[in-house]
This record gives sequence, structure tokens and C-alpha cells, in this order.
Amino acid sequence: MRKLGCYGENPGQFNCPRGVTYLNDDEILVADDNNHRIQQFNVQTGNFVKSFGKKGTGEGEFRNPENVCMDGDGNVVVADYANNRIQVLTKDGKPVFKFGDSGGEKLNKPTGCIHHKNMFIISDCRNNSLNAFDSSGKFLYKIGKAGEADGQLSCPWGLCVEKYGNRQNLLVCDRDNDRIQQFTVDGYFTGKTVSGLQDPIYIATTPDGRILVSDYKTKRMS
Repeated sequence: MRKLGCYGENPGQFNCPRGVTYLNDDEILVADDNNHRIQQFNVQTGNFVKSFGKKGTGEGEFRNPENVCMDGDGNVVVADYANNRIQVLTKDGKPVFKFGDSGGEKLNKPTGCIHHKNMFIISDCRNNSLNAFDSSGKFLYKIGKAGEADGQLSCPWGLCVEKYGNRQNLLVCDRDNDRIQQFTVDGYFTGKTVSGLQDPIYIATTPDGRILVSDYKTKRMS
């Protein structure tokens, strides 16, 4: 249909684009990893709208932003990978608050972020777990630990919530275990894929109930 961007560091160009989320029906936000910024595009026209952020450790600055999502208040939520934190910002990129870089449950290379039922659920790659925080960034509970067994994780990455009837399943790319794992939102293991994936990195659901997975090594969607 259309292509957005090309390689580079100018507005509208990318250096390793990562997570993507819809801002509204017409516009998306893209985590421009190696340019250390979030870029906004109109997907109907393909036009660049604006960007915010730069490389750094201060508020509103990023080091390799890996993923982006929206919270229930219309704020932008960024997995600030190399800064080991989550930043919450307005749609214009003004800092609201941050979390995960202090306290007893510090994040170590956050890779995925979703907002669900007034909670932030974060893929904590180097700690091999998912961490749940409340709407103010207070730590609530952890899902998983390092390993290969059911319910254990190795470098969790992209995640999403799949709605199936009255149930809501948490799906996560268990990247180094080459599988997708399924949990209840409160952390109980309920299933996994058994074959066919090689380094799954991102995941999404479609309106008709299908699950789409980006398979990094095979360079295909499954």
C-alpha cells in the first residue's frame, strides 16, 4: 500500500525502527531505536508529522527506545531500553513520570510495554520476567523467571493481550526459547506454542482472532 521512511537520521527517516502503536485512527508512533526518538506519521498519507526525544539520560530523553504504547489517559509510554526505565509522556513528548529505574524491582533492559486495566505490563528482558506496575508506576508483581520450563522465560520481548470470549490472555514472545507463551493477566501459565518459531520478537492480534508474530531469524510473519 505504501512505505514510510527510509534509512537516515533526518525527520521522517529511521535507524532501526522498532515498536509501533496507533496514536489515533490515522497516525502511528514509531520507536526509532538508534536515532533515540519517537516519530509520528500519518499512515493514510505516509507523511511525517513530528518527533520528540533525543539521546540522553534526562527526562524526555532516550537511549535506544525499544517499544511504545498508549495508556488509558492518552499518554505515550516508552520502553527506554538502555536507560532501564519506562517513561510516560504527553502526546507532545513532555515528561509526565518514569518508573522501573529505582526501588526494589529495577528493570534491566525493558523491551515490551502494554497498558491493560490500569496496569503497565513490561517485558524485562535481562531479568527474564514480566513485571506489572500500577497506573502510577508502583511495582505490583512479577510473572516468570529464567529457564526453559513452562512459565519460565528467556529474553521476553513483545507482548499483547488476546481477548477470547470472557477470558483475556497475556501472550509474550519468549524470544530465546523460540516460542510464544500464554498467561492469565495475573500471571498463571496457560499454554505455549510447540514448534515453528525462530526468535519471535513482536506479536499482535487481529480483529478476526488471529495472532501475528514477527519471526526475526526467518524474516517473516507467522
